Amino acid sequence: MNPDDNRAEGLTDKGMSSPVRRCPAEILSAIFVHALPAFPFTLSRNHAPLLLERVCRQWKDIARSTPALWSQIAVELIDGYQERELKIVAICLARSGKHPLSIALGPEMYRIHGRVVSGNPALDLLATECERWHAVHLRLPSEILGDLSVVRGRLPLLHSLSISTDNAEEENDTVAPLDIFVPAPGLRNFKTTSSYFTDVVTNGSLRLPWSGLTCLVIDERKADDIWAILKDCPNLVDLEAYITEEAWGHDDVPHVKLPSLRSLTLRLPQTYTVLSALTLPVLKQASFIINASWGYDPSPDKWHIKSGLIMLLSQSKCTLSKLCIDIGLNTNRTSIGVQDFIGCIEALPSLTELHVPQNMSHIFLQAVTDQQDRANPPLLPKLEKIVLVAQVANFSWNLLAEFLKSRRAAGGQFELLRSLKLTANEFGYTSDPQYTHCLDILRVFESEGMLVEVIKISNDTRTL
Repeated sequence: MNPDDNRAEGLTDKGMSSPVRRCPAEILSAIFVHALPAFPFTLSRNHAPLLLERVCRQWKDIARSTPALWSQIAVELIDGYQERELKIVAICLARSGKHPLSIALGPEMYRIHGRVVSGNPALDLLATECERWHAVHLRLPSEILGDLSVVRGRLPLLHSLSISTDNAEEENDTVAPLDIFVPAPGLRNFKTTSSYFTDVVTNGSLRLPWSGLTCLVIDERKADDIWAILKDCPNLVDLEAYITEEAWGHDDVPHVKLPSLRSLTLRLPQTYTVLSALTLPVLKQASFIINASWGYDPSPDKWHIKSGLIMLLSQSKCTLSKLCIDIGLNTNRTSIGVQDFIGCIEALPSLTELHVPQNMSHIFLQAVTDQQDRANPPLLPKLEKIVLVAQVANFSWNLLAEFLKSRRAAGGQFELLRSLKLTANEFGYTSDPQYTHCLDILRVFESEGMLVEVIKISNDTRTL
């Protein structure tokens, strides 16, 4: 026998006996699904699922018999690529069996390299399986959205809808109503993004079963447009929105009550007072990204008062457990300061989780340490998790160590701190004795069961 044949046979035997080869097909199938890129993605030989087929015959057979691997279908519908995309859709539909589908139609806005045209055969083929559509991402001009009218009333599984548009619609445009998704009884999540403030969502031409939504994500829009949508969404549980800054009329919004909202993420200008127009009785988590405002702010009040946050809390009678505040625009214009932030936490003694603005960690620790024994009632008595950023050269590791020790003392006036997430701009502190001492303290707390994460700005986790 040829020596090379012996060697090849040995390598084959070794490969067949490797642990991954002995994995049951069901486990490999589940691993393959987790290897998929984040959706939406276009099929590529360099990524799953096509890449998995190229490893060996066994993997090819398992990949092709795993419907979930082929149930995420993204096509750009660009003129000139119809034949190729029709083939992709046909393959995915055949291999996905009866599995619910995630569909993405249209090009990414930053990758537009052609024209989207009506009458695409790939879209026609996808429409024949619209009863399986579970999640739909639309990145189409509004005039092309009408091509989807064939699926109206045939979307029993539709759960999530995302619409991105890059063409403007005037408020008085006589656009035909887009009622494709009105009869979608299972639609719960809706996300809208646009290159313009006025589009098919804000001008009212898009019709949705708004009252059934539980999750809503809105990109940068005018406050009154956002509030006009909110009044039709009484069952929201999660809301994320970005309020743009206007010269006039930004406070003139109607009062809205969202009785089921538990999580609010809002990006807004520093001078806006719209929070007072919300009543949220079961709100548990709030995240605010505060953009610096143009012009002079005459109000001497702290941010939680002038923004209307304190009124929101009062009229809602909610118990907030998680607060995240961050600074939006990095400019020299007016923004909130540490006293604004301290004012927020003074008004929220129920907090169990706090995310400190990245430019305030050092000053926050100083303020909290100074007030620890003097404040009545004490600041953050129920705090169990804190997220900090050590991004400035004068960050005091001694202050952090002192704060942590006070919050890890059993039987004191504070709840036991159970989690710390610390992000640092670099790990060049090894020569700093304060840093070394703080790490020693963190190791002790970690050995006692505290969850400690020290992370680089690049999101690499550092082992203590």
